[in-house]
Amino acid sequence: QLPDLLQGYRNLHYQVADDADRDLLVVKALKAARRKARRNGLVVPDAFVDPERVLHELRLFKSAAELTLLRGAAAITNEAMRRAMAVTAPGVHEYELEAEIAHAFRRRGGTAGYTTIVGGGANATVLHYVTNNDPLRDGELVCVDAGCEHRWYTADVTRAWPVNGRFTDAQREIYTAVLDAQEAAIAAAVPGATFIEVSDVATRSLTIAMLRLGLLEGDPDDDELVDSLIDEEKHKR
Repeated sequence: QLPDLLQGYRNLHYQVADDADRDLLVVKALKAARRKARRNGLVVPDAFVDPERVLHELRLFKSAAELTLLRGAAAITNEAMRRAMAVTAPGVHEYELEAEIAHAFRRRGGTAGYTTIVGGGANATVLHYVTNNDPLRDGELVCVDAGCEHRWYTADVTRAWPVNGRFTDAQREIYTAVLDAQEAAIAAAVPGATFIEVSDVATRSLTIAMLRLGLLEGDPDDDELVDSLIDEEKHKR
């Protein structure tokens, strides 16, 4: 039926080169539509329009109903994180935390919106680590990135906590630095602000914290130095 459905339209909203098999299907349908158009006189698409531009713009704005769904997904994710924290202990495996999270999602009618990351110790430094096989070790942190998808809306939460329930002094300092940056970004997220402005607030907070902790060299009260470090980071991106 696709060749018939394509007739009568000048533009085809379709993302080319995303899926080769689907591209072939669409091209064959267009050829068939053109053959039919020679007989019935109907127009067929002669231009491809990438739908992402329109769809991404739509995603920026949420209705009251959508916000309710997002808050619901976040609430389920919050519960799942707390369940994972409750079972965390030295010797427990990363996949056991993953299982607790999956159970919390499913019992509330949700699923994992993306593959859950549970990284203990050095595994937390591996980008998109999803093996989740290692045992958790005393004295280390575990980093969890998980989000419940509920009725097509997905939360996205990353948290880190001590395996044995207590931060070391160094761990607490780093954790507090990240928390301060998060709270500063939340405070900056007001109507009219851009996401770049919110990101810059978080980056500034983290840069000053790293200077104070000695992870970067310089005076944390030197605004020019802080600005230069932030500009250098932006250039790397």
